[in-house]
Amino acid sequence: SPLFDLSQVVVTPHLGASTQEAQDRAGTDVADAVVEALAGGLVPSAVNLDMGPEVTEEIRPFLPVAESLGRIFVRHGRGLPGELTVCAQGKLAEYPARPLALAALRGALDSVSDEPVTYVNAPRMAEARGVIITEERRSESADFQSLIVVSGEVDGVQRTISGTVMARKGPVLTEVDGYEIELPLTEHMLIVRNDDVPGVIGRVGTFLGTCDVNIADMVVGRSPTGEAAMMGLSLDAGLTDQELDGFMNLEGIVAARYLELPGYDSADAAQPIARA
Repeated sequence: SPLFDLSQVVVTPHLGASTQEAQDRAGTDVADAVVEALAGGLVPSAVNLDMGPEVTEEIRPFLPVAESLGRIFVRHGRGLPGELTVCAQGKLAEYPARPLALAALRGALDSVSDEPVTYVNAPRMAEARGVIITEERRSESADFQSLIVVSGEVDGVQRTISGTVMARKGPVLTEVDGYEIELPLTEHMLIVRNDDVPGVIGRVGTFLGTCDVNIADMVVGRSPTGEAAMMGLSLDAGLTDQELDGFMNLEGIVAARYLELPGYDSADAAQPIARA
């Protein structure tokens, strides 16, 4: 094969697949891995991937959640932290946190990078930007069987974003900076800090209606310290910059972050889209 003459090709002997059926399966596995790699997905068998132990089926459903949390963290906090901490809590703590940390790092860097970010180059890109990735595991989780917590400090402000996978709702955002928000992850999301007074929710709904944007889901969280409330919305369509400016000018709105999360279909919030 002419591939053998290429310096960038690493060839290793295949010691398994002694039967024709096994060889067919091995070929299919390789083809699937190539498709996944070209789509920017996770290929645990890649020789240049610093993943550690095998990625188990228990961890795999949480990888897109961790990636989304990393993306939300950077867009909500408007910047990368010097140290990004990814903590696996509850049942997830029984497994290595490295895959989840790489997924969150990939999502965070993808929000600020002009070049493609993969599981392979994410650690190198983080080092170039001065970002340290820290992995933690805690067996306790107060409200969820498994939980991913992404945290760090940006411009002197400590930020925390949490999420999980729920049996009925699928991937969900569970906390933003101490506010409990159980909101399905979708392609179009809006995170809002607002005055905790009557009328704000009505104005939000009316404004989005004038923009012809349907609200798929809405949750409201109150601050335990009595500060401004937080509102999380899943939308069926995106907002333009002009519409977002108009939203920010609504009475009672303190701050708002519009988020676009690739890999989720707004029409079916509970299911991440398979990469192909």
